[in-house]
Amino acid sequence: MNKKPNILWVMTDQQRLDSMGCTGGQVFTPNIDKLASQGSLFTQMFAQSPVCVPSRVNFITGRYPHSHKVRQNNVMVGPDEPHLFRVLRQAGYYLGAIGKNHMFDEADIEKLDFENCSINKNEFDSDRIDEYNQHLDAIKKRMAEVGSWAGACWHDFPEKITRTGRTSQAAVDFLENYDEDRPFMLWASFEDPHAPHTAPQRFRSLYPEDSMQLPDGAVCHTDHPELVGKPSRQQIKRHAQKMTQATESDLQRYMAVYRGMITFVDEQIGKIIDTLKSRDMLENTVIIFVSDHGDFLCDHGMVKKDLLMYDCQLNIPCCIRWPGLADQGKRINAMCEQIDIYPTLLDCLGLEIPPGVQGQSFKQVLTGEVDSFRTEIHAEICFPNNRNAYKSYDEFISEWKQVNEGNIVGHPLHNTASFNVPGDFVKCIRTQTTKYVWYAQGEEELYDLQNDPGEKINLADDLEYVQIKADMKNRLLEWNALSEDPLNAQDVREITENYPWQKRGEASLVSAEPSYQHQPASIV
Repeated sequence: MNKKPNILWVMTDQQRLDSMGCTGGQVFTPNIDKLASQGSLFTQMFAQSPVCVPSRVNFITGRYPHSHKVRQNNVMVGPDEPHLFRVLRQAGYYLGAIGKNHMFDEADIEKLDFENCSINKNEFDSDRIDEYNQHLDAIKKRMAEVGSWAGACWHDFPEKITRTGRTSQAAVDFLENYDEDRPFMLWASFEDPHAPHTAPQRFRSLYPEDSMQLPDGAVCHTDHPELVGKPSRQQIKRHAQKMTQATESDLQRYMAVYRGMITFVDEQIGKIIDTLKSRDMLENTVIIFVSDHGDFLCDHGMVKKDLLMYDCQLNIPCCIRWPGLADQGKRINAMCEQIDIYPTLLDCLGLEIPPGVQGQSFKQVLTGEVDSFRTEIHAEICFPNNRNAYKSYDEFISEWKQVNEGNIVGHPLHNTASFNVPGDFVKCIRTQTTKYVWYAQGEEELYDLQNDPGEKINLADDLEYVQIKADMKNRLLEWNALSEDPLNAQDVREITENYPWQKRGEASLVSAEPSYQHQPASIV
């Protein structure tokens, strides 16, 4: 049997769809663009969560957050999930993870064959890297004290010691030293362009700050007009980010540095691909490029990200280069969910999709057999008991100061950043024409995407849209019911037996061919 292809899964953190040249963005990304020209570019790939950890777990499990139960950034993937790494380990793959983790706890990291994650304490040391880390800490402090936009800056540190430089070098080292008989799966996870925002000084001339075009209304020193009539947390978040104090030049700098970070990552992706080429592995390696979620980049009067369901956060970059499977330069406009990538990968590899996976394979879309795929996409965030109890920024910040100045241990706001507003339990459904967002505390959003693609006008209380809102709400309810976690206790036991997840070096004692013996449900 022929050796299965290698898999290189490259991920950035907090990159918008429109921050690539191939999607029409004013960002210099020649290596990502080339990847898209040699593979398939997805224009409507949607994340099921707007923040890091839930999104990453969505990718590796092919399951919705309410099924895998990772709904916030403080929870890692559970021990019983039939995730991508377990399945590929069982299929004989050599597993590696490089860069930002943010999905596995330390016990799971030890089960990889090769790892060099940012959580490690054994990074090479030098006076300059100490200075660099102090630089990052200073940015974080400035973001907390001055504003979420305020840390963006250029730097002159050696690029090899930056988090992007170290991730790139670790990936190159992995490939240069790889000498296994089995195929590899390498997860190369770049932390940029996530905060703290800082980019090499040499990119400043590529992105002159005074040439950055800000969205309409980006500079606003009061409540943002667009957010009137929208859920209360949005104005609260905007004030918590101190966006009312930002000048035009402040926000232009944020945008320029953000773009510089992406171009720096693009360069490093090129180095990784060049290494594949030099080792004659490029044509036997599937390359997947994605980001976990986007960035407001001043849209809706905010920066960074939040627990909100706008397209600028959910519509993520995605390119797949699979030699011999699909035509080169294919632009796929079909709506897909990020949970679909995992089952598609297994389907194309000829591997059994384990029970519990809720994503659907879009192999036929890749091969050009069909053009359409999903008619709706879904997203959610936070746990069912999460509520933002604050109705105004003054109410929120007053209690935040009281809790942290008084060191009230156990309070939800204790030891939190002043720009982190407590989350709401939120669910969302989106079609090609309409988006509906439901908040557990009673607020709603409804957008006519045909006439308002920027999602600026909330129609949830518009009497002309009563029936459309009711229809979307019913569709959301139906999805929520039909997508309950399908795994039962017997499934979990079989997953543990068929997809063992041992520490590195431990031999599997089970057959390489998973076999499920599902019992019929009892009739009562």
